[in-house]
Amino acid sequence: MENANQPANELDKWRDLERRLQEIEEEIQELKLGISLGYRRDRLEQSSRQIEHSSRELDAIYTEIASYLFNWSSLKVPFWQIVRFSGLGFLLGVALRSCA
Repeated sequence: MENANQPANELDKWRDLERRLQEIEEEIQELKLGISLGYRRDRLEQSSRQIEHSSRELDAIYTEIASYLFNWSSLKVPFWQIVRFSGLGFLLGVALRSCA
């Protein structure tokens, strides 16, 4: 039963592909014939707005990711390690100087 439906599905897929190919060819013909300048300008402005919108979204995503990766609580451990080891280094330096 499935085999009987399979050729019909493939035929529908081919028809859909043919229809899409025809649409693309028509668009190519429209471009070859020349589209009005106003239409091109509108498309360019629309593309520009889409690019600006996408850029703002990317900036927001970047900021959000950065805020997840960097927060002040993640600096607690390194901060105290720096304080501890620099303090030990200072004390060691003072002790060595007093010995010399």
